[in-house]
Amino acid sequence: YNQSVPGQSKCDPCPNGQIQPQQGQVSCFDCQSGTAMNTIRTSCDDCEPGFFQDSPRAVSCSPCDPGHIQNNYGQQWCIQCAAGSANNSGNTQCEQCQPGYFSLQGQSECEECSPGYISEF
Repeated sequence: YNQSVPGQSKCDPCPNGQIQPQQGQVSCFDCQSGTAMNTIRTSCDDCEPGFFQDSPRAVSCSPCDPGHIQNNYGQQWCIQCAAGSANNSGNTQCEQCQPGYFSLQGQSECEECSPGYISEF
């Protein structure tokens, strides 16, 4: 919370994507990319693995798109899985396709090879 106008009888909540960790302040701080404000607007928390935030002043982090992963905290983007692999359910790592299965770059699931075909990965 902050009080930007002297003489106000109450403090105002920080705007979305901004925080103020201390009492008695007159302004709020922007959350940076790779973070999002917590629910009580007192800190900007790093995005968890499997999530990202590419914009400052975020209210929440976004999950990685299908076929993409992020295994670190506080990241601004996700990484596309290479051909022959697909993201795990938590979007934290690309796992190689099993024998008899394949995927193109950025696919979220490995597909079974058609009858008469084998995978080269």
